[in-house]
Amino acid sequence: MLSREALKRLIAALYLGPDGAVRIEAVYPLIASQQGMYLECVAAPHSGVHIEQIVWRPLGAPDADALKREWKRVQNRHLAPRTAFVQAAPSEPLQVVLRDVDIPIEQHDWTDAPGIEDNQEPHR
Repeated sequence: MLSREALKRLIAALYLGPDGAVRIEAVYPLIASQQGMYLECVAAPHSGVHIEQIVWRPLGAPDADALKREWKRVQNRHLAPRTAFVQAAPSEPLQVVLRDVDIPIEQHDWTDAPGIEDNQEPHR
């Protein structure tokens, strides 16, 4: 269990907002399966293990502003997009749920990129 002093240091170091307000909503220990996944990712951070990526092509012209608004609603409604995994003590990684997160969305125009017509990833 994380001591009160260790929790205070964690909050002060990582999760104080610009106004000094605590941004943490909750702190949870990892369950066994999460611990295993966490350790695998720490041991091989660029392996791509446990990463799921979905590529889709929208029907019609995409509305980037609508996507950003809806993604913000998802962030506000669900804990997972606002959860960070931290190693607060050597033996105890934790899940820290933040109250508010601004996950950036990158927008790229690949309209004229080679490979688009063949459903291939464009060359960058």
